[in-house]
Amino acid sequence: MESISTSMQILAGITIREGRKLMTGDEAIVDPEWKDRRHAQIGDTVQLFKRSFKIVGVYEPPGGGRIKIPPTTMQEQEGAEGRATAILVACSDPAKQDEVAARIQERFPGNSINIHARPSRSFTPLEFPH
Repeated sequence: MESISTSMQILAGITIREGRKLMTGDEAIVDPEWKDRRHAQIGDTVQLFKRSFKIVGVYEPPGGGRIKIPPTTMQEQEGAEGRATAILVACSDPAKQDEVAARIQERFPGNSINIHARPSRSFTPLEFPH
């Protein structure tokens, strides 16, 4: 399970193939493999964190956390309100990724930095959330 915002859905190339996107804190979207293995339907509920989440959509492509909930809900459950769990940084010059990562690590020590050679799909500047 993981949280996902609308902007992260765009960045990850996730689309809703059935149902709708997340709108409230007690909703979840699932991937088709999770849905098929559990014979789940849109409108069913799933128990997470000792609370019920209504399945409102099925997303593609499958993978990652098979169940996705709103980031604010995950933050509330983990006592991490107002804190980020991940930040995507794109370098205009990929040769400077290590330098940029070192500056981020210096500014925010103790955090994990994962460098990816290229994004999972191509982006135009208009697609990046500001």
